[in-house]
Amino acid sequence: MTCTIIALRAGGQLVVRTLKGLLPIAAIASILALPAIAFSQGTVYWQIGKCDGSWAEFGMAGHQQDYKRDFPGGATFEVGKGDPAKNWVYVQPGPDDSQWAGEGEHPFEVVFDLDSVPVGPLLLQIDLVDVSPTDAPTMRVRVNDTIRFFELEPGTSSDSLTDPAKGRKQTIRMYLAGGFLTKGRNVVNLTITKGSYALYDCISMAPCDRTPHAVEDVSLRPTYLFKDTKDGLRQIVYGALDLYPEHATVHAELAGAAGWRVAKDFEDLSSGRHNLEIEIPPVSKQEAGRLKISVGSEVVEKDVEILPQKRWKIYLAPSAHFDYGYTAAQDKVMQIHRANVDRAIDWCAKYPGSGWNLEGSFIAEDYIENGSRRDDFIRLAKSGRLGVMGFFASELTGICSSEGLSRAVEYYDFLDHKYGIHSDCAMQNDVPSMVGTVPMILREHGIKYLSWGTNWVRAGADVDLVRNPFYWEASDGSKVLVYWSGGIYFESLEISGFDKNGSDDPALTLPRVNKTIDSYLSRKQHPFDAVYLHGAYCDNVDNDDTLARVVDKWNATYAYPKIIFCRGSEYLRYIEKHFPDSIRTVKGDFGVWWEDGVASSARETADARVAEQRLVTAEKLTSLCGPQFASQVRDDFSRAWKNVLLYNEHTWGAFCSVDDPQSPKTLEQWVVKKSFADKARDLSGKLLDGAMNKLCAGIRPKTDSVVVFNPSSWPRSERVSFLDADGKLRTLLADAVPPLGYKVFPVAKAAPDSPKLDSGNVLDNRYYTIKFDPATGAVSSLYDKQLKRELVDPAQPYKMNQYLYVAGGKKGSWGAPAGEKLDISTQSNPVLTKLTMPGRQIMRAVCTAANARSFISEVVIYDDCKRIDFTNTLDKVETTDKEAVYFAFPFAFRQPNVRLEIPDGVIRPEADQLKGACKNWFCAQQFVTLADQGAAVTWTAIDSPLITFGDINRGNSIANLKLDNGSVFAYVMNNYWFTNYKASQGGPMTFRFAITSARSATDASAKRFGESAQSPLVARLVRAVPAARNRPTVNSFVDLAGDGLIVQTLRPARFSNGTIVRLREMNGRNTAATLRISGIQYSRAFLCNIAEDRLRKLDAKNGSISVPCRAFGLATVLLER
Repeated sequence: MTCTIIALRAGGQLVVRTLKGLLPIAAIASILALPAIAFSQGTVYWQIGKCDGSWAEFGMAGHQQDYKRDFPGGATFEVGKGDPAKNWVYVQPGPDDSQWAGEGEHPFEVVFDLDSVPVGPLLLQIDLVDVSPTDAPTMRVRVNDTIRFFELEPGTSSDSLTDPAKGRKQTIRMYLAGGFLTKGRNVVNLTITKGSYALYDCISMAPCDRTPHAVEDVSLRPTYLFKDTKDGLRQIVYGALDLYPEHATVHAELAGAAGWRVAKDFEDLSSGRHNLEIEIPPVSKQEAGRLKISVGSEVVEKDVEILPQKRWKIYLAPSAHFDYGYTAAQDKVMQIHRANVDRAIDWCAKYPGSGWNLEGSFIAEDYIENGSRRDDFIRLAKSGRLGVMGFFASELTGICSSEGLSRAVEYYDFLDHKYGIHSDCAMQNDVPSMVGTVPMILREHGIKYLSWGTNWVRAGADVDLVRNPFYWEASDGSKVLVYWSGGIYFESLEISGFDKNGSDDPALTLPRVNKTIDSYLSRKQHPFDAVYLHGAYCDNVDNDDTLARVVDKWNATYAYPKIIFCRGSEYLRYIEKHFPDSIRTVKGDFGVWWEDGVASSARETADARVAEQRLVTAEKLTSLCGPQFASQVRDDFSRAWKNVLLYNEHTWGAFCSVDDPQSPKTLEQWVVKKSFADKARDLSGKLLDGAMNKLCAGIRPKTDSVVVFNPSSWPRSERVSFLDADGKLRTLLADAVPPLGYKVFPVAKAAPDSPKLDSGNVLDNRYYTIKFDPATGAVSSLYDKQLKRELVDPAQPYKMNQYLYVAGGKKGSWGAPAGEKLDISTQSNPVLTKLTMPGRQIMRAVCTAANARSFISEVVIYDDCKRIDFTNTLDKVETTDKEAVYFAFPFAFRQPNVRLEIPDGVIRPEADQLKGACKNWFCAQQFVTLADQGAAVTWTAIDSPLITFGDINRGNSIANLKLDNGSVFAYVMNNYWFTNYKASQGGPMTFRFAITSARSATDASAKRFGESAQSPLVARLVRAVPAARNRPTVNSFVDLAGDGLIVQTLRPARFSNGTIVRLREMNGRNTAATLRISGIQYSRAFLCNIAEDRLRKLDAKNGSISVPCRAFGLATVLLER
């Protein structure tokens, strides 16, 4: 584009000023010598208005106050179709006229078509009746891509707004060559960029005999370009000019103050705007120069400044976004991505510098199993030409368990160990937020970099992080270097264009390259000389070789900007190496923006959530059953965890799942999605049963007994139930079951687990007194006898464990409720029944509940345990009307300190969250704590991950969360989304919760409570073998000593003959743990990462191993046999 300021002064004086400086005096004199231009044979291409000094023929004539009502978006006049009285406005407002015209600029456009491009020069003439007398406007005139700015003189008076005779005429003349126009559609855009209004008389475009000069608007423009030439590297600058003659030869000379001079002839140029490419020696600092342009006898010389340029690198990490479903059925999606890999293999062979990325290792797994060119894939993946990213797929990290999050990177580990395939980079696409422990998990798998292509639909963001690499630090101090895109995940096509089989002409690529670099430089801070484009194609789109061809041709033409295919890590490593002091660090949690959709399938989400905890318990048991048994069930564990990961993957259903819930696409994809939760549930149960049976097979008691296994790393005493030899349910208090071990109890100590009716509507034991609301059956009072404190807040509108059915939310942006009035209903007509069972009391409330066929709530307290369990079972009526379901827990706190567990970590809502993070809802793993100086409550949800604080989700974006009260809402169901997630759900569902209270709570104590609720003791009946030799009746396989530590997992090693023990530090202190191992064979112990890479050997003496643990971190120990 070209930019010139032309100022019209009173009395006919005219001053021409370019943005780079004044025109030569001779040029100005030449213009002033042309008071009139003769029109060729009187032809006018088009004219709007009568050119009679009046605006009467135009729309709104004399009624400027109606502008905002009648022409709020400006005016557009189509030549040959438009009516001046309807399509053109007599007054054009400026940005200072917001009071009567509205904020911003108000563009007017003239659109006209040409059958052919005129050869001769043209004149665009704009006659004005008047302009503002006090705030003279600056008008920008743009003809297609050519721009001029005109500063106008102040008008006479505002009376001309209602009487054209009171105005003072001014005229704008803009000369054009035929090359400024195009065959077909042309646009003249008139915009007042500064000041106030202008009043129109007429506008016309006509041919003229000649223009003031052969060449105008000469300037030197810097570029980002460098070329390799026979004389070495050369920097490219443009001699920019407007050329009026046809078939002209232009001679350009440029001399630098350092003593160099270059000259070049450009022949047979057509009229129009030209950027003459001039090759100069690279300059390292700003340098004065002299530009000389000659056309025939006309010479224009100009002093210029020559600017140094960075030698830009543009890194591309092309991929196609992987939605497992959404656009097509899941099996079809895999066919698309296999075909993408096939084509990428082809163009890697044809274009040596090209590459392709698989955003999830699941695609690699599928291709190795089902692809047609497995060996080529492995070879190119090992070389880095095909990048395999760290995550299995784009997971909803908020619903992953602590072990589940690390399993999302395990197949990447396998590829590294088996084939030497690694990228040192993870990629997350579409999903706009992740939990704050992701950096720790990635580093534990040896991954230092994260390329994140976000989608900001229904999400917030910190725009300062966009396209500006930053370190993201986890609470344990682990960091990954992150590239975060600006709301899209297919950026590489900014270079090649979005057309399949598009042109690879560098002339078409050049403006895209310029735009890419410009967009980076527009950021607040970008000190780097490299930019990055994440991804290439949208959801499950077929790729083609256009990008590879474009880059190949570009790099053959220009030395810089150099375009480099990469896997993400190459770019981030380059930034890390060359600009270490320019990288900022952020620490915190991005929240769970899209995880709210998992509540659209609450039953399946509960199945998957419970399955994750059950799988961890099953792995612990399996590790104690010997290597032979572990190898027998290894594949079943892999399948179970894969199903968990595929359920947690962000694609829930078809694109039309909400608009057309009965579509075959919707139904077909949901069957597959649901199957992941079903299989995870079934396989986890099978694996737990099998491992427990294997453990019990070696325990041969002389009398019928119950073997109770403790999956935790501390002793537990809890009530268990089991089926006796007659198939009857029995119960006993399993006291002092040792950590990660078992204890054998005689069946004779167990009592029948049958209820007895009791009187009264109060539950009472040595810990609590619980009263119930007669209107709802919910808990109206929870009194802690030890704390002498009421735990239910009477000031809140809801009782504890109260069912809330929320109807409404149709007006919400993108499907979420948006502050509209919501209809909230609850349960009613309770029939309360108190039951007494061995070691516990139960209050059952059978109620009528909104949109439910039945609703039963049970509250349980225990004789020997300070814990309250809540079980809510309802048979929900299915509807596609917008709805949500909550259970309220209004704890009696004012401005409590709140902490909740995320995968492998703990956050304080608001305090530990990054700008733009989700605060409308949260996902809690095994605990939430609320505390003040006198009391602390620990709460856990067994089946549902989502919660809100303070109030339900009312659709109002929460930038700053104020924790003024102690209300926690279990957000168990909704159908607020507009796509992907389920439109409705119904049928039987169960939601379980548990709480305890104390004077204070640490993260470690809260974790122990949450794990005890979500990972119960495992009990099995073992029949008597009178003649057998008895194994020990009590055995602990792993004992852990160290404050604030837990054993998170115990599992068979994946890449060696041994066992993995993973520890987690909960209280924020660097410490050393002591592991005592009994019954697990090993010869050496190593500290390793989650990927099982050995870091160093650990001292092991007399069965004890000292393990260093960093604050809030993980420590993984390999016990090698």
